[in-house]
Amino acid sequence: MLVLADLSSSRTDVGAAIARLKQDPATAHIPVIAFADEGADALQSAGRRAGATLVVTDSAVLSHLPQLLEQALQVE
Repeated sequence: MLVLADLSSSRTDVGAAIARLKQDPATAHIPVIAFADEGADALQSAGRRAGATLVVTDSAVLSHLPQLLEQALQVE
């Protein structure tokens, strides 16, 4: 399982959802790739603070998805 999280979603506080996922021992192992627009530094920082495995820009998700998946899914 892998979660792709759009930090700029207006429907919910995605950072809070990531934090809940990472704080629960039953789901903390699930990798999260969070993304936001370039220049959305506050959103990207919020994703990092929440515990996202990777935080990238929208364009990085589109152009580098295979590499991001490989990096996020590496067994610790």
